[in-house]
Amino acid sequence: MGLKIEQSNLEKVVSSSRGGDLQGLSQRSDTSSLSNQTEPPKKYEELIIALESDVRKHIRIEQQLKLHMESIEYTNEELQT
Repeated sequence: MGLKIEQSNLEKVVSSSRGGDLQGLSQRSDTSSLSNQTEPPKKYEELIIALESDVRKHIRIEQQLKLHMESIEYTNEELQT
């Protein structure tokens, strides 16, 4: 239920930032007062941290594979000459 409220608040902020009218300003103040009352649960923060860690691990592995491919290509070139 809290996620639906957060999503609708996000949609209001996005639509108000696009419109830039007085109605958007009132929506922003409603959103800011709502966001002060409900903060995201701690488990969402922990989930985001875990996902960021997975992304960093993936990038690290990808870089290692690139280095390994370069070394194999270099070895291949040396053997051909």
